[in-house]
Amino acid sequence: MLRGIYPRADRRLAEAEALGSGEAGEVVEVAAIRGVSLLDRGDIDAAIAVFRHGFNADPGQEHGFLPIMLTHAGRASLLARDFSAARGHLDQALQIAQTRSWAGVTAAPLALLGHVAVATGDLVTARDLLEEALARACQAADPCWETWAAHGLGLHAATAGDLSAALQYLADAVTRSRPARGGHLWSHVWALTDAARLGRRLDDPRHVAWQDEALATAQRCGMRALTSRLLQVPAITN
Repeated sequence: MLRGIYPRADRRLAEAEALGSGEAGEVVEVAAIRGVSLLDRGDIDAAIAVFRHGFNADPGQEHGFLPIMLTHAGRASLLARDFSAARGHLDQALQIAQTRSWAGVTAAPLALLGHVAVATGDLVTARDLLEEALARACQAADPCWETWAAHGLGLHAATAGDLSAALQYLADAVTRSRPARGGHLWSHVWALTDAARLGRRLDDPRHVAWQDEALATAQRCGMRALTSRLLQVPAITN
């Protein structure tokens, strides 16, 4: 799933279910990975349904995967522009991680809460959330969450009208998300997509390579929603 080989991920998950006992913890783990796999390919409704199945299997909110699954449910709602639902999932993920003193994990919901704040026009809150998320992600050395935070800072700067700073942040997100670091390939393409779109707008020569890499990767892996964005007229959006 992290490498964008979604059909193989699907097969492995099916094998895991066939070998498993159906115990609640197994249901949560399979749902978390399957939901991300569906979400990366652009099937938001199916991903949300799978995440909900996982949540229902853990009514006591005890499983270690829960904060990350809630974070990806928040990502699904963010991409669907259902900002109220996104904030609810992400706040819950953050609360659970904080209660369990999982400082590194908090970077993930903090970063996406920053995206929600940018999208809803609360730029002061967004900046605080994204800067904290980036600091915590760097402490945890997690390339995915570093990418989300840097990407959010790019969108923040663009929304504030500082397009030069926005491109610097988005280029940084591209660098942080390079596959060699072992992160989430979808997040790399997400960063490339907005870097390419803004780079073209600012006549930055890097936009061609960013666009080509993003489109080739998205098409190869079946990231349908990102492929669609890359084929549209370039313009930076939240």
